[in-house]
Amino acid sequence: MGIVVLIIIFLLLVIGYQDFSDRLVHWFYFPLVAILLLAQLLRFGQPGDHLLIVGLNMGIMVFMLIMTTFIYSVWKGELIFILDKALGSADILALGLVCITFSTINMVLFMLISFFCSSLFQLMALPFSKKAIHIPLAGIVSVLLVVALVLQDGFMLIDMTNDFHILGVIGGLYYF
Repeated sequence: MGIVVLIIIFLLLVIGYQDFSDRLVHWFYFPLVAILLLAQLLRFGQPGDHLLIVGLNMGIMVFMLIMTTFIYSVWKGELIFILDKALGSADILALGLVCITFSTINMVLFMLISFFCSSLFQLMALPFSKKAIHIPLAGIVSVLLVVALVLQDGFMLIDMTNDFHILGVIGGLYYF
């Protein structure tokens, strides 16, 4: 595991700690992590390929946010912009880091896992609170990104930039 990956892991853990403890994450950590992630990714491939995947991932993320806004608005019976009511700026920036880090199928799988973990957090924290709990999505995403980085660079069990590897694991062609 290289020094760049260790710095990324440290910064992601700081983001997670701030989001879990204070619900206030300093914004300057996100550009630092994004630059380091892009530098790490561009070391191994063509810049055009990675930028195309990042653009596709951003498009998918925007589509998911639009659909979530639509479903939430229909459920409440009025037009509600989810970025104003439900998600904070740190959550959006953390989702941007996910778009940079993963290939497309891996990103969708990671988002499903992170939303599942967020739901579990909500279900576990709700009985201990008198009011609604704010889900620290940026903190959950950053901790899960640390797990993914350790699995990739530390143990070499996954490849976050290769869709064919995860499809092979899901289909039973590859084993860990």
